[in-house]
Amino acid sequence: MVWFLWPDSSSDVDPRWIFSAFGLAQLLLCVLLSPAVTAPIITEEKELDRFGMLFASLLTPREVLFGKGFSAFLLLFMVLLSASPFFILMLALGSVSWVELLQVVLVSLVALLQCSSLGLYCSCLKDRSYDALLSSYAWLLALVGLTLVPGYLLSGFADLGPLWACIRSLSPFSAMMEVVAPEMLATFGRLPEAWSLGELWSADLWFYLAAGTLSSFLLLWLSLRKVFEFPLGHEKSSRPSDSRKRGLFKFTLIDPNKTRPPFSVSSLIYVNELRCKLFGYIGNLIRGIYGGVFLSISLVILVSLSVETLSLSAVKTVALSFQMGLIVLLAPALGAPSISEELENGTLEMLRLTPLSAWALWKGKVKAINVYLLILLVSSSPIYLMLFLLNNVESKDPLLTLRIIGIQTLLLLFSTTVGVWSSALMGKTQKAVGLAYAILLSICFLPFMSPWIVSNPDWVPWVKSISPFIAVEKELASKHASFLPESIVHLSTIGAIFTLLLLHSLFLVNRHMRRAAA
Repeated sequence: MVWFLWPDSSSDVDPRWIFSAFGLAQLLLCVLLSPAVTAPIITEEKELDRFGMLFASLLTPREVLFGKGFSAFLLLFMVLLSASPFFILMLALGSVSWVELLQVVLVSLVALLQCSSLGLYCSCLKDRSYDALLSSYAWLLALVGLTLVPGYLLSGFADLGPLWACIRSLSPFSAMMEVVAPEMLATFGRLPEAWSLGELWSADLWFYLAAGTLSSFLLLWLSLRKVFEFPLGHEKSSRPSDSRKRGLFKFTLIDPNKTRPPFSVSSLIYVNELRCKLFGYIGNLIRGIYGGVFLSISLVILVSLSVETLSLSAVKTVALSFQMGLIVLLAPALGAPSISEELENGTLEMLRLTPLSAWALWKGKVKAINVYLLILLVSSSPIYLMLFLLNNVESKDPLLTLRIIGIQTLLLLFSTTVGVWSSALMGKTQKAVGLAYAILLSICFLPFMSPWIVSNPDWVPWVKSISPFIAVEKELASKHASFLPESIVHLSTIGAIFTLLLLHSLFLVNRHMRRAAA
């Protein structure tokens, strides 16, 4: 990044902008990696049947959490420490002051501690790494992304400005922007200057540092109470017998006593993924559906009330960014354990003994993930109705909604394929999650920096079009009756990468199955 952005004698790039971009990129990396490292800490012990030994030992919950959590935090701290030469160089060149450098380090450390504590708490709360990862990233989406929505969407309500600023200040990115790019917070609103602690510590900065530290210690305290709450050997509820099923499931749509034909061999993986993993604990899915319905209905109500201070373009941007952000955030967490989990648990050898092919295994995994994400996206379907009505009001092409759905569908297929490919390539769930997020974030957000990365200005619009967020934004602003040239470039580029990753992931899965047989 420094090699691309470092200014030379003929460049007009501000070194301060390099410092801002690097600080935000480092924070994004730390925030996304923290749950991937800490969420499986306790659940791995439960899945490998080693939790009983921990429970029967003389170790206290504090010692277990400190040993496992501190080792994971040290690993994440090494990632943060790897950027220290860059910041020291910026300090030596006089581009930033030592106070700003200290503030960036404090915000990064508090964000690292907060996100690590969140992953550790979800690991203590859940029984499987799959559920812990999903819960961690779902809460992370609410903490990092949804806290910015009220200040951006409802900025016209001046009386409620301090409230939106307090909610926005819970996000680590608001504190980082306060340090490296204060002008970016003008869109979201700011806390009153009277709350500042001197000239160096603004209200937005110290508010996040205090809230992040308190929330981290609260999550650690809750983790101590949850880690040994349900010891092994005690079942939470007895499984109902066949004779009691009819009495317990009076309103079921599927008769549990009815004999059904067996599943075909090709659909075994798909059914197993849905029943044992994705739908194994339906509470996460139901809460996600409730969240999607609530957000979409709230946006529709805001538009239908015709609030004068409400920007319709902001409503459409927030609605579509929420859906696409949901795909980018959840698809790697769902797809990364698909193959690596089979390798780690030793079940790939049993799959090799079945008539299943590599294509059937790949198709079953990807199909189950796509169905899960589609259910969450369908829960926010009122957004598409709102978009269709707004396009008619603004005299835009009525097929614009279908074009945006096409871009989102390709993003869904591409994201899940990246997760499965990373899982087959790395063989370890944590490494696969990190690689999948690195690829998706590079494609989605690096094109925003193309004016400073690409030397030829004529190529900047085409590099920008690689990002699905930019492609959707351009489609919303256009009045054409067909795809824009930039959107065609986006579909072609992502489609080509999707095809290559699909073929390579099939090759990797087939190779893993052959090795398991050998």
